[in-house]
Amino acid sequence: MRTTGQPLHLQPKHDWIFCLENLELAFEKEAFERILSKWNEGSSVEWIAKQERRQPLEILLCLIDHARRGRRIRPFARKIG
Repeated sequence: MRTTGQPLHLQPKHDWIFCLENLELAFEKEAFERILSKWNEGSSVEWIAKQERRQPLEILLCLIDHARRGRRIRPFARKIG
């Protein structure tokens, strides 16, 4: 799907790559909120992933989603200068 216009219809004549297909991107609401809470308390992505039995990239994507929804979130990095 194109996110900036009409949906993309996959044509069989093309060779398609599906990104992130090995990840589970659905979260139970309680886990979704727990991940944000742990992050804002100072936990690392790797520690949260271990506690939640998820891949670190899934946790990072969850946190990015929280930020996109306008939730208050601890910064991932700080700009120097």
